[in-house]
Amino acid sequence: MTVFATYTPNPTIDVWGEVERLFPTEKMRSTGVRHDPGGGGINVARMLHELGSAVVAVHWAGGATRALFEALLARSGVPSLTVPVGGDTRICQILRERATGHEYRVVPDGPLATQAACEAGLAALAQVATDWFVVSGSLPPGAPIDHYARVADLARTRGVGLAVDCAGAPLQAVLASGPVDIVKVSRSELAHLAARPLASDAAVEEAALSILRTTQVARILVSLGPDGALLADAGGLHRVATPPAAVVSTVGAGDSFLAGFLHALARGGDATSSLAMAVAVGTAACLRPGTQLATRADAERLRGEMRTQGDRSHERHLH
Repeated sequence: MTVFATYTPNPTIDVWGEVERLFPTEKMRSTGVRHDPGGGGINVARMLHELGSAVVAVHWAGGATRALFEALLARSGVPSLTVPVGGDTRICQILRERATGHEYRVVPDGPLATQAACEAGLAALAQVATDWFVVSGSLPPGAPIDHYARVADLARTRGVGLAVDCAGAPLQAVLASGPVDIVKVSRSELAHLAARPLASDAAVEEAALSILRTTQVARILVSLGPDGALLADAGGLHRVATPPAAVVSTVGAGDSFLAGFLHALARGGDATSSLAMAVAVGTAACLRPGTQLATRADAERLRGEMRTQGDRSHERHLH
């Protein structure tokens, strides 16, 4: 079985709850409060584990909140490897306003990274037995911009697959560092890379193809929310539509999308079927409130419905 190692140097304790309305200065009582381990790589690991893939979550954690974070992660059942750091693991507050359905997310920067923590993170990845590194989420303040690029170098040295989901300067550093198997971006992140608005399907497709032409990335995954998803690779362009769903929350949907693609790919799926599984898992994550992510049953049900409807996908081969 393929083994994945996710890497999260800036994890979170996600606290989710609902209030009727948000008001300034007044005390608001929240209900349905949940505490979940979060951060990009942690969410990917939780979803891979739920789908039945073998995964270990390599993560930083420290301070007064370390024990709570690790207890929540242990409760999820995901095997993990901790890189101890000095600062407190950050806490994110997510509130849903029932009256409007709007969701508000307050996300701290996280503890200040040290050179020692960065080196310890790389050392942890160097020792873990895995077939893939999955790098996902923001870097903590103070971390070198090239930290994820060094993870990419380590993946190439070890001969393991590399999937990357980050943005801005850290992503640019990864793209400049050498071959990368998978880069996952949202429409806005792709627009940032392209340095122009992407108002049409054609513009999104051209921007994805441009990355293939100008970097050593093998696959570009683009999540497009209600507009589905796009995969660009050497075989061409592959698109899959989003199945109808009543969206409750989009927290973790992009991370779940990436997990769904990796899970399907590891089981021999081709480009389009793996993309369809990614869309099914990402959509399933939207069916549940807050930070719960998807269930395997919901993901498989949606994937079955997509097959019944003919997948609503198409491919365009490059010439």
